Amino acid sequence: MKVIMIVLSVCVAASLACAGDIPVQLDGKTVTVKAVPLNRQITAADKNTGAQDTALACSFLYYGLLYKGDIQAAATLSTTPKATADKWAQYQDRMGVKEFNKAMSDYYTSKNVIVAELMMGDAVMLVVKTPYYTAGQVYVRQGDKWFVTENLKTDAGQAFGKILSMIQDDKIKF
Repeated sequence: MKVIMIVLSVCVAASLACAGDIPVQLDGKTVTVKAVPLNRQITAADKNTGAQDTALACSFLYYGLLYKGDIQAAATLSTTPKATADKWAQYQDRMGVKEFNKAMSDYYTSKNVIVAELMMGDAVMLVVKTPYYTAGQVYVRQGDKWFVTENLKTDAGQAFGKILSMIQDDKIKF
């Protein structure tokens, strides 16, 4: 009996760590989010890479431009360029240029890990675990390019928020 329980425990743990569907209840209906574990550490080599052909590549390009202090160029990768530029400029003003640059550099050197990619339609959330917290970065595909978005007011955005909360509460593990 103990062997059976151990095997079942291993199977349940393995199923959580594998790609799969996560059903989420939204306003009385069930939507499905595809989850792919990545467990990919973000490294210093990533800051000079990126493109807009995938959400992950867009993330590296976006934060790489912020690392270089090019807030305006990073903002062009957003669905709301002006609001994004204003947000980062205010953040830089509050912190000071030196601390802002350090914070952006830390993104690549603090052993942050992209633990999973959640997908629903033309939206993706990268789940990023830092030494201090777990956060979500949301991207949307427009045509053949990916863009950063902060206000995804769709079923995907709501589902991503619920799943991120479950991850933060250790109810879902990758």
